Amino acid sequence: MSQSRNQLGSTAKRVSDFAELRPVGTTRAPTMRVESLSQSKRGHQSGKPGARRARIRDLEPVALFFRHSGLIFRCVGIAGALSLLLAWLMPVNYTAKTAVIVGGGLGQVATISARGDAQNYLERTQELQARNVRLLAEINGDPELTFPAEFDQSKDKPTLAKILDGERMLFTSRRESLQENVDQLKAEAALYDERSTLLGKQIDLIGKQREIADKEVAETQALVDRKLAPIPRLREAQRTSALLASRNVEVEAELLKAKQSANDVRQRITTLKTKYRTEALDEQAKVHAEIREMSTKGNTSRSIAETSGNDSRADAGFIANQSDIITSDQLVRETVRRLGLQSDSSFLAKADESMPIKTEEDRLNAVTAVVQENLAAGRIGPGSRIDIRYTWSKPTKAIEIANTLAAVYVENQAKAEYLPSVSILRAASMPLKPNIAPPIIVIAGLLAGLIFGYALALILDR
Repeated sequence: MSQSRNQLGSTAKRVSDFAELRPVGTTRAPTMRVESLSQSKRGHQSGKPGARRARIRDLEPVALFFRHSGLIFRCVGIAGALSLLLAWLMPVNYTAKTAVIVGGGLGQVATISARGDAQNYLERTQELQARNVRLLAEINGDPELTFPAEFDQSKDKPTLAKILDGERMLFTSRRESLQENVDQLKAEAALYDERSTLLGKQIDLIGKQREIADKEVAETQALVDRKLAPIPRLREAQRTSALLASRNVEVEAELLKAKQSANDVRQRITTLKTKYRTEALDEQAKVHAEIREMSTKGNTSRSIAETSGNDSRADAGFIANQSDIITSDQLVRETVRRLGLQSDSSFLAKADESMPIKTEEDRLNAVTAVVQENLAAGRIGPGSRIDIRYTWSKPTKAIEIANTLAAVYVENQAKAEYLPSVSILRAASMPLKPNIAPPIIVIAGLLAGLIFGYALALILDR
């Protein structure tokens, strides 16, 4: 019995010396593995931890790539193709930047009488508003000029009272001049109408005379046919009838001419009234623009007067105000005019998408709106530097617009005496880098595809 136990022990020891037996043959043959009893026992005892370690080894990046390389390559290829298409379709934009600086900060501005400037702008605004009331009355054809209640409440002020009296006098003189011209033309038209009436009566008289002459011709013809009247008498009757017919034609021509002259005079009256109203409309548009300008300057003066020149908040408010002026319709429209952008096909193509263009003014307004969409201006740091940034697909055009707008701003501010000096600190110049380069888009797409492919592979291995 002990001998058989010894034989079993030696057999188990020999089996334990072989960790694994693999048959030699083709690679597709199934793998045969023989474990020792001790290893089998250890694997049985360990249980799930050994399986977990094997699964972790299977999810290593290299092993995962070799198991799902086809899927990963397909994801990378699809993402790369989409990124190439996006890079080809996406417009490449360039941002030009021009820096301007307000020399001396606001310390100089605080020493100037900004309150007096604000009062001057207020008086100018009141004058413009009074003129606008007068122009509105001319446009509507009102017989008298009546100012709103707020003007009547302030009429005790000498300056405002003088403005109102001047507008009343101008309204009366312009209306009287128009009415005088209209009355003269109406009198001329009445003369032509009277002449037309007389010519019409003359035509009626000639018509009756022609009836008598035609009747006489018929009767004479009958007598001649019966040999009761001489032929010369017939010829005389026919000649009289022909003269009356000729005279009738001449009078009818004079009548048409008189009526045409009367219509021309009435057309001149309409043209005169239309011109009177059109001039008022044009002047009203200029008045509205100047009112907006006075309002902006008045707000700036009041802001300067109410804050200290050493207050950083005043600096920030002032620079913010200047940034709004840079991007305002007035300066951008002047920039468009100088560069002739209203005739640039690339800007017109963008403008056609937003609004219909019928007149030259519509073209200018549409292109101005397009330029403003891609324009930005703001303060940089705590100082008084303002960066003007313009983004466009053509770098040379972006540089040209940014630099021209800065020049227009400097010229505009030079006219305002209450502001410190403004100058261009650094102009935009080539070369410029695109905001988003196409290679970056492609690389980002490839990385996204690789990450997405690995994510799918991890999901499939679960």
